Amino acid sequence: MKKEYYSFHFVQKDSDMPSDLKLSFSFDRSYVIYGEMNNHDKNLNYKGFMVFIKNQNHCTNAIEAFKYNRSQYLIILGIISFITGYSVHTTSETDTLYAPINFPEDKQGNKLILGDKDYTKDLNTLLSKIQAKNSLLPTILDKLRRASHHIESSYGTLMYIDDALLCLVQALEILFNEYDDKMKSIVKLQINNFLKSFFTTTLFYKTDRGGLIKESEKNILKFLYNGKVGLEAKIKFMLNCHRMLDENISYFIDIVNEINN
Repeated sequence: MKKEYYSFHFVQKDSDMPSDLKLSFSFDRSYVIYGEMNNHDKNLNYKGFMVFIKNQNHCTNAIEAFKYNRSQYLIILGIISFITGYSVHTTSETDTLYAPINFPEDKQGNKLILGDKDYTKDLNTLLSKIQAKNSLLPTILDKLRRASHHIESSYGTLMYIDDALLCLVQALEILFNEYDDKMKSIVKLQINNFLKSFFTTTLFYKTDRGGLIKESEKNILKFLYNGKVGLEAKIKFMLNCHRMLDENISYFIDIVNEINN
């Protein structure tokens, strides 16, 4: 069987991970499994995430392969960080190899099991969402991974908390793109209802004289969406859509927005 070239990355994570974690999944050109790797030279065993990425045909060496595989590798790290809740980052790999190797002979299917709970269905849903056309999830997961890393690096010092908050705000801002059309639709409807009421009950117009309602609606929307709708309003709208907004969260968003500015 002809062997294909793969980049192999080992992300060491043994002390943080639950001992009963079972994780493996395929993603695009990659295969990831959590397990044990032996270092025969030092007679040591490491536990961590083994990442195999199939290289493009034009890659002929490790440097070139890493360059073209970096975006996929960052997505993999984002997935690992999200589903485990632990920080993983590009400087945590202990071994990188470029060689004509096959995937492990005992390659397993997608699996995410923690103790007696099976989250494989959730893992498959996440992977399918990430691979959907024009998906924002890879970027969002990368922001969350970076935030997690900054928080982990701030233990005892709080040195990078502002960087962590910035990453979280950026993730929410990207996520809001999914709600932008919904917000505009609701705002347009509310403005239209207000203008109709204003012209009929306050100015006593029986008809829309010269298209005043439509013209006024157009001008108000142009004003609002010319940088007048702040990030905090967008985040609050998004959370409110899921009934996740209360006074405490609203206050926290205002504080974070002040820090962000």
